[in-house]
Amino acid sequence: MKSKILSALSRISLVLCLAVCLSGTCFAAEATEATTDTNQENYTTNMDSEGMTKNDNTDDITDSSKASNDNTTTVEELEKQEENEEVLPVSAKWYYQQLGELEKVVYDGFEENREDLMDGETVYVTLQDYDSQSFTDEFKRLIITAQRAYLADNPADKIWMDNCKLFLCVRNGSTELKVKPEGEFDTRGATEEFEEKANEFLETLSGTDYQKLIAIHDWLMSNVKYDLEGENRGNAYGAIVEGRSVCSGFAYSFKYLADKAGLNVIYVQGYYHNANTDTYGYHAWNMAEINGEWYLIDVTFDTSLQSTRLFRWHNQGDHYPDSCFTYPT
Repeated sequence: MKSKILSALSRISLVLCLAVCLSGTCFAAEATEATTDTNQENYTTNMDSEGMTKNDNTDDITDSSKASNDNTTTVEELEKQEENEEVLPVSAKWYYQQLGELEKVVYDGFEENREDLMDGETVYVTLQDYDSQSFTDEFKRLIITAQRAYLADNPADKIWMDNCKLFLCVRNGSTELKVKPEGEFDTRGATEEFEEKANEFLETLSGTDYQKLIAIHDWLMSNVKYDLEGENRGNAYGAIVEGRSVCSGFAYSFKYLADKAGLNVIYVQGYYHNANTDTYGYHAWNMAEINGEWYLIDVTFDTSLQSTRLFRWHNQGDHYPDSCFTYPT
């Protein structure tokens, strides 16, 4: 019976991967005409045409032949550099490590341009080796998968990503992903407000990793209400600043706070099985590592039940992650 359930969920997950469209984000293809004798490029869509100023985002890469020949770095200096290097938890870029080449290009594009996107600037991510003939559902699915991976690894960035739309376009013969912020919501100000509120709580954390996880869990449970109506219900701003959220906002917030506390936590989305009705519903939760064991933490459900539940991952039987990624065992 369980194998049949898992098989059915795999099929549902495949449909999800093909159809998922994150809140506030849409996908469209743009056909473009690029001029060669002007600094302006005309973008023609099925809706309107835009005049965009060409933006050359080339990097200044130092020629290795011009690098300094000074090899006098001491052992003491090297040791100091190693001490200053940040030791990342296993969960850092958990999803990035599972991506293919194209997906990593998209993920890196979000990461490298996050400051501009947060400020409302349109950016372009060049998709090398892919031409306009690649505008297929599978091609778009890979880009959405990269977006999902990026947000799962970088939960605070859902605040500005909810304000963006994605387009595939051709510009000067190159296939590019256009990321265009829309609306008047101040995502820079919202992110700073969110970080300030989160830091106020983080300063109160102390104790063991387990105690910190429980403190994060209980703080969210006490300060956030489940709400289907809030404009930012799907991101961490809605949860931590506005105090209203759905499951994704709870889970993104838990991941963000745990990351800042140096804890090993990942964001998970998939399905929850309601045994009373024998139905499955789309859901998001977290997994946390404690002393080498991975536990399921579902703040959303615990908020409804007003309880604290931590299950060893391999013993749970009602949460099913989708099949787009792999998870700790």
